[in-house]
Amino acid sequence: MKMKSLFKDNRGQVGNLSDLSTIAIGVVIFILVVAIGSTVLDEVQDTQVADSVAFNTTNAGLTGLALFGDFTSVIVLVGIAAVILGLISVAFRSFT
Repeated sequence: MKMKSLFKDNRGQVGNLSDLSTIAIGVVIFILVVAIGSTVLDEVQDTQVADSVAFNTTNAGLTGLALFGDFTSVIVLVGIAAVILGLISVAFRSFT
């Protein structure tokens, strides 16, 4: 997908329910990346010597992925709020 297609002008399509499916797919992909990344880093860290540079690096990666996981609910709420605000905007635009 080209970058231009992400930013194309969709003024007539704001608030469609298809936005909700796009957000849902994005959240699922985000959760899968965090889960798989955490599993891979955990398995790699098990093979390393404690307090080595590699161990500390994978530990920092696991900490970062845990932080991403903590914000999953916030990301979902913002996405749902954006769709709801889009639907309200379309509803009020039809009255004018």
